[in-house]
Amino acid sequence: VFYAAKSLQGLAHWMVVALSCIADVLRPQQRAAGVGLLMAGFWLGLCLAPTLAVFLGHLKVVCLSCTLQFTGLVCAILFVPETLPAHVAEEACRRRREIEIAHRNQGCKFLAMMGRPVR
Repeated sequence: VFYAAKSLQGLAHWMVVALSCIADVLRPQQRAAGVGLLMAGFWLGLCLAPTLAVFLGHLKVVCLSCTLQFTGLVCAILFVPETLPAHVAEEACRRRREIEIAHRNQGCKFLAMMGRPVR
C-alpha cells in the first residue's frame, strides 16, 4: 500500500501545479501572499502527518494519503480550469512548434519530441 501511495504521489507533483496556478491567476502584488499560504498549508500537513500516524497507525495514514492523492488528482482533472490566458497559451504553442521545426532541421529528433506538450 505504501508503494502504491508513493507511486500515485508521483503522478502529479502538486506543489508545481499549485505554484504555476498561483503564478497564472494572481497579480504580481498578491503572489507572495499566495505562495505564503500555499507553503503554510504544506508545512502544516507535514507537521500533522506524524501526529496522525500516532493516533491512526501508519497503515491508515498511508491509506488516507493515497485516498487524498487520488481525490486531488480526480478533482484537478475534472474541476481545475486552464489558468493560462488563451493568447499566452497560443504563443507558447507557437514557440514550441518553432523549436520543434528548428530541431528537426538540425536532425535532433529526440530534442524535437521533448518540446511537445502533453495534450
